[in-house]
Amino acid sequence: MWSVLVFVLTGWNLSVDAGLQITQNYYNEAWSGTEVSSVTWTAVLNALAERPLSDRVLFTNTTKLQYGQTYQQDPESRKWDPPQKSSDLVDNESVLRFTLGWLVDPFLSFRWVSQFRDQANDLYLNPITWTEGAGLARTFLKTEAAELNGRLGVAFREVTDRAPDATTPVEGGLETVLWGKRVISERIQYESELRVFKALYNSHADPADDRWKAPDVDWKHTLSVSLARFVQLSVYAELVYDKDIIDRAQIRENLALGLTYKFF
Repeated sequence: MWSVLVFVLTGWNLSVDAGLQITQNYYNEAWSGTEVSSVTWTAVLNALAERPLSDRVLFTNTTKLQYGQTYQQDPESRKWDPPQKSSDLVDNESVLRFTLGWLVDPFLSFRWVSQFRDQANDLYLNPITWTEGAGLARTFLKTEAAELNGRLGVAFREVTDRAPDATTPVEGGLETVLWGKRVISERIQYESELRVFKALYNSHADPADDRWKAPDVDWKHTLSVSLARFVQLSVYAELVYDKDIIDRAQIRENLALGLTYKFF
């Protein structure tokens, strides 16, 4: 069994880290303000698996998992309400990159994004957004302290929704992905990812509604500070613009202190 495991893992560049973050507030019944006690927990797992399939083909798979809940007291009764989901993400992407020695490298990509539980419809892994892409990639910078990669290509995106009366549109267009990281010091690291998708085709297009033509933007920033061996402070910020949902930039920010363990 161990020999089989060693054979499977041979040649892989693996990076896996997991973390648990907990935030807690407490106010007793004598507290004069309107604040209420609350507890929020979030579990996070990030994994990277990379392996050359040949001298000119590199396979990379990244997985990001996140789930969290918030428990909060009722302001009047002081009883604890049922937990509410605070974060939920399943994101997996596989990329085949053909290193032919050109100025840019051709690539093929496959990505699916979902959530662990769709509370509105009591379904797991719903909805799922599938994205298949092909195009050209380039590494602009790669050192021990910094890395910057970019991709540009055509992409097809489909949403699979198992909820009753849900539609499953298919979109085709152009996608740009920029990813970079910077090691500021031994304890501080910054990472950023920008995705822009410009739809040129929509299978459910309404002639009177052209919101689907607007570019979709997802820009993520993560600053990680290692305070001790297993203790990490992380600052996460994300800007999302999707005109199909709302014609405004959506912004979320999270500051968390928690336990982190790096397996590889």
